[in-house]
Amino acid sequence: MALARRKAASTITPPAAGASRQATAPKPTRKRAPNRTLRSAPSESETPPIHPTLDRALRELLHRVDFPDAEILTYDDLHHWGDEAAAAFVSAGIVVPAGFATEIPCPECGDGTMVRVDRDPAGTCIAATCWGGDDPHRVRLAVDRARLWKFSLEGLASLVAASSPTVGRIEVVVADRLVLVGSAEFRGVSYEVFIARGTTWADREARIASAERLMHSPLPLVLSVDRAPVVQDWLPTRPAFGCLTTVLRWTNRGCAVRWDVLATQDAGPHPASDPCSWLSVTQAAERLLDVRSAIDLPKARARVSRAAGDSKFRTNGASGTARRIHEPSFSVWLLSERAKDLSVD
Repeated sequence: MALARRKAASTITPPAAGASRQATAPKPTRKRAPNRTLRSAPSESETPPIHPTLDRALRELLHRVDFPDAEILTYDDLHHWGDEAAAAFVSAGIVVPAGFATEIPCPECGDGTMVRVDRDPAGTCIAATCWGGDDPHRVRLAVDRARLWKFSLEGLASLVAASSPTVGRIEVVVADRLVLVGSAEFRGVSYEVFIARGTTWADREARIASAERLMHSPLPLVLSVDRAPVVQDWLPTRPAFGCLTTVLRWTNRGCAVRWDVLATQDAGPHPASDPCSWLSVTQAAERLLDVRSAIDLPKARARVSRAAGDSKFRTNGASGTARRIHEPSFSVWLLSERAKDLSVD
């Protein structure tokens, strides 16, 4: 009997392998969702990391060219900051070719001996005779060693325009001294942004007086290349001021204008926008009809628009129906128009 029970037990079919694993497998644990409040997403307005080499080179270049007669750079001047910075400046248009030098320091002597250079007809290399030391010798080297470069204020304006949300076209107001970059929203107000070089030089007052486009700007913001200008020299325009060596930085993604830094600086006095002192083109044309005879309203509007485009008086920088004309400066222009009408009579 016991033998029969042992045989029956030995013939019992074991449970399926899968069923056994299912019964003995540990209970799966559910993955926890990541804590998304630990790190905030980076803001699009944050400035990328500063490129240490190019940023330092840019600020030193701007500091250098804000001295008189310092805009011409030799090969050694340009490569003083390294080949990477030289290539970046040329690519960005901050420096442009300016011909060739007639003399350069001898690259072999290293004692500052100047040698007169002659380019070969193909223009691929230069040859010179060095008389330094006790061993006169001929020197041949690549033509780039004698190439000269010039700092371009217009190129710098293009770089600033590409690095900031400015609107409008770049306009040279005073060659090598003042360039209009465009309009930009700053502190909730639309400014016209200018870049100026030599704001502390002896001839600054004469240069400023010749800048009619700046004088007619309703709300100018002047970014000096390096040195802070004297506010009294810019009266009655009284623009807001900033310095590019502070707000323009070279990052790992290219140049960026730090408007947030400019907002924390004392930008100097600037005129307040008075809506009562601005006229539409039609309102200005109606006033022109009072002083000029033999014209109708459409012709008067066309004449006012043409004069505004020629910077005969101050405007808000806009065009079309958005254009507004500064009444005091327009009144001065009206006097000249009245004089023309009287001379015709």
